[in-house]
Amino acid sequence: MSQDSLVISGKDIRKLLTMEDDVATQENLFSLNAQGKAWCGETAWIQPDSKVQTYPAEGKMMTGGIEPDWWGVKNIFYGEYDPDGRRRVAILTIFDAKTLCPVAVMECLYILNVRTGAGAAVATKHLARKDARVIGVLGSGATAWFSLLAHRAIDWPASKVQIYSRSEERRNTFAEKMSSETGYNVVPVDSAEKVVREAEILITGTATLEPVLEADWVQPGTHVNAMGQKWEIDPQLYTRTKNVGDEAMTGITDGKLSVAIEAGVITKEAMHAGLGEVIEGMKSGRTGEDEITLFDSSGLCVQDIATGVHVYKLAREKGIGRSVEFHHDEPLW
Repeated sequence: MSQDSLVISGKDIRKLLTMEDDVATQENLFSLNAQGKAWCGETAWIQPDSKVQTYPAEGKMMTGGIEPDWWGVKNIFYGEYDPDGRRRVAILTIFDAKTLCPVAVMECLYILNVRTGAGAAVATKHLARKDARVIGVLGSGATAWFSLLAHRAIDWPASKVQIYSRSEERRNTFAEKMSSETGYNVVPVDSAEKVVREAEILITGTATLEPVLEADWVQPGTHVNAMGQKWEIDPQLYTRTKNVGDEAMTGITDGKLSVAIEAGVITKEAMHAGLGEVIEGMKSGRTGEDEITLFDSSGLCVQDIATGVHVYKLAREKGIGRSVEFHHDEPLW
């Protein structure tokens, strides 16, 4: 039996995918993960010898599945010659789990950013104090941008958002654009410490390789969405926080907590739960107004797959995308 596949462009994905839909998709995905119905496979790094490459680049391949219907593979390649100058290209392929035929191939950078932000909003919904009104943001790139958009998508009633970035120009631009985009009162601040000390919900989305957040800046009752590079937070903070990962084992081995574990500051027992376990009531969430909660977001390939499946279904429904017949029933010989 022939089976066609859809090729879905980044432009089409932007037409199909809303942040509101993806928050719901990600919340369901975390629940499925806790139930053992959504899983991630191993990551394979592609690191050729640059001396033999005409165009030096590297990449990685990640896999996962959602039972009983879907498998997925995400490829990310990093180089200097991609068309849009972002220095990386991401492609997601969705497979029918029964036939193992690809049903969709799609651009994945936009999906990656939307699902990352959506995950932060899901964590805030389940871990932050309900009366938290001041959001602090460290970083002015895509992670910070989409995470704040996701909080708007769940109608979190923020009275003020304070943004710090090392670049004055970037934080001013971020504040101006996000004020318009979200309707929040977004204020640029010239001190990371001020942002952290006054935040009731904190979003960290930096690309730094050294801590920009000191542990003693974080006040009792804060919820921290740790979304950026795993070195961005002072490891001592994890001794004060209830730590919830997007997936517990991933946080321990490759997340923010892994840095503190390697430094001997904490042990793996410091990871309290995966977010899905909190959503499903398997583990506790916030248990006190003064408790500091922290969401360790490493990013799971199966998050991309969940969003990709949603996009694929919408594309089929709306007749969007280019149909290609990869597989057919003619014999090979």
